[in-house]
Amino acid sequence: PIPKENIYSEDIWNNIGNQTTCNVQGFMFQVGLLGSIMYTSSLSLHFLLIIRYKWLPSQVKKIDPFIHGACILIPLGTAVVGWIKTFYNPSSFACYIHGYPTSCLLPGEPKCIRGEGVKLGLFFMLILPILLSFIFITTAMIMIYLNVYHQDQRMSRYQHGLNDENRMSRQAFWMACQYISAFCVSFTPVIFIYMIKIITGGKEGQVQFYFLLWQALLSPLQ
Repeated sequence: PIPKENIYSEDIWNNIGNQTTCNVQGFMFQVGLLGSIMYTSSLSLHFLLIIRYKWLPSQVKKIDPFIHGACILIPLGTAVVGWIKTFYNPSSFACYIHGYPTSCLLPGEPKCIRGEGVKLGLFFMLILPILLSFIFITTAMIMIYLNVYHQDQRMSRYQHGLNDENRMSRQAFWMACQYISAFCVSFTPVIFIYMIKIITGGKEGQVQFYFLLWQALLSPLQ
């Protein structure tokens, strides 16, 4: 999808796209990434409502359409904004939210040919949603764990001498840790990749390559 004629052509093998295919790839990346982030958060909300607040399945079903609507329409809306604002531009590996050329992100460099204001767009379209989702998921998992822990404490009054005291709270704790860890492992490299890109003005390096490899291998598992 990367345009055939661009300043990175010497570093890219067999790029035969154009700006339209580049826009489409960036659009799909934005919908997929933000949609995955929001659905992960909505799943933790589902657990929180059922376990902590004792919602019935019939109650959860009433808000399901609104959750699905938000998880679809918000990523689509931000993806359209990215297209209109010309944020989808090539780098040496893919088309996504970049200035073009990427060195235009550095102070003192010429203005961007495409993607003016891309730093602000990147923050609101990707980095902020990841951070907010991490805070929400962590808070939800802590609330679920504390709820289960308090239940264990109440039940322990009638389980003196049993070996499985606090078993439920231990299980809830490790499940919460695994859920949070899965989110961090999947989306942490995305933040680091773009922080490095902004700091270095888009210059590719070995560190960024390893974060790209990490993202390519683990992000699909989310």
